[in-house]
Amino acid sequence: MKARPILMSAPMVNALLSGAKSQTRRIVKPQATGKTCLYDPAIGFRFHGGPNLKCPYGQPGDLLWVKETWAIKDCGNRVSLNPDAWASGWPVNRLQYCATDDPPQPDYWWNKRSSMFMPRWASRLTLELTDVRVERLKDISEANACAEGFASDGDESAKLWYAMLWDKINGNGAWEQNPWVWALTFKMHQQNVDAFLKVSTA
Repeated sequence: MKARPILMSAPMVNALLSGAKSQTRRIVKPQATGKTCLYDPAIGFRFHGGPNLKCPYGQPGDLLWVKETWAIKDCGNRVSLNPDAWASGWPVNRLQYCATDDPPQPDYWWNKRSSMFMPRWASRLTLELTDVRVERLKDISEANACAEGFASDGDESAKLWYAMLWDKINGNGAWEQNPWVWALTFKMHQQNVDAFLKVSTA
């Protein structure tokens, strides 16, 4: 069982916390030119006329720990980021997560940090992979678009919502490019990855 980091935006973290999100899609790099993709357990995913690729996010049973926007409550005092100190429990009430774009307190109380720089010990969400596929982006079904975190609003299409979200994240026209993507299905555990591993291997 391997554990790897994965970035999540604030809206997607909120979708995880609400239980609405159980899938995520990430662009395959490099993109294959073939029109079909087959899976071989020995070599990974094989594109017709293209390279063989193994998913960089892992295989079913592997773990992803979520990197999100986070902050340390400062109150004018420096706060140690020593993971050993954190593991002992003392700074828990000072470690904060920003599941919205802005911290919930005045700025001087916080030292907000980018998700890019979240250390493994500070992560609170662990994703256990249950399925890994390769598919064209536009092949996403309505049900799978819902699993990406869609919050139903009347008759709005989940797939249309996801297309707009994809363009917002990846740039105008990204949806129409219809790239090959890794389609990852997971079970979310609201627990630090190392704490999860400790319990699951005990």
